[in-house]
Amino acid sequence: MHRDPDRTIARLAARQFGVFTRDQAASAGHSTWMIRHRLESDRWIGLHPGVYAMAGTSASFHRDEIAACFWSKGVAAGYAAGHLYGLPGCDPRIEVLTTFKRPVMPRCGIVVHETTRLPADQTTTRLGIPVTTPERTFMDLCALMTERQAAIAIDNGLYRGLTSIADLDFCLYLTAKRGRRGCGVLRRLIRQREKLAEYPNSPLETIIFEMIKRAGLPTPLLQFSIFDSEGFVARPDFFYPDTKLVIEGHSKLWHTGTAAEKNDKQKHERLSRLGLTVLYVGWADVTRYQNQTIDRIRSFFPLESALRTP
Repeated sequence: MHRDPDRTIARLAARQFGVFTRDQAASAGHSTWMIRHRLESDRWIGLHPGVYAMAGTSASFHRDEIAACFWSKGVAAGYAAGHLYGLPGCDPRIEVLTTFKRPVMPRCGIVVHETTRLPADQTTTRLGIPVTTPERTFMDLCALMTERQAAIAIDNGLYRGLTSIADLDFCLYLTAKRGRRGCGVLRRLIRQREKLAEYPNSPLETIIFEMIKRAGLPTPLLQFSIFDSEGFVARPDFFYPDTKLVIEGHSKLWHTGTAAEKNDKQKHERLSRLGLTVLYVGWADVTRYQNQTIDRIRSFFPLESALRTP
């Protein structure tokens, strides 16, 4: 008599990281007595009021996040949404956004954000978990992160095709209002990137790009393919054709080792034969020696020499 409801809810829970709600259990055919009996016999585990998990289900970010979404009647947002999208700088914390006004305080370990404005087209699912769309996620992250961290996350999303400048701008148009945190940061980052054909594809590249823009220097071409008589040479991170300047982000992660160093040397020689100057910029150059790095780049632009950062 009870097998069909149990089998139905087990199949549903398997698609939801072992989690289900009281309403889902009732819809599967479980009576109030049956629900209480399964909880008392430890066949089900109570995670939150009205939210359960199958016994033996391992605790994980995905299980706890979807359970928090069910409990709050909301969606994964902020850092949790960023983690689901695989964005850099987004650790797997349990965080939700809801329009439902709860009469109780948020439960321990769950960050709850309340909003009165969450259009349906700004929510979706990721791995079966309700989540804000990439565009709304980036807008929220701009309110939670430093501007540099937000820029790195947005460039990652643009490079991977998770979103576009047009979609980010439209989300800002629909949702932004005076005083809303993060909107100014997102608007500034959009304006810096609206004319780019390609986007920075690593944290170091993002920081170099931000440094160039803050210094008031001309916007370079990103990932522009360069050829010589032998064929393809390179797609440098940044390229100024008029001044024949190539800027390469140079991190140990991608440029250490015999094969990488040999490839870099060959590429450098071919670029030099084309009359190009290659400037390598590492992490120290954009942190401890940022002013010196800006001056080195600025030296290629005599007309820009008067533009100095404060």
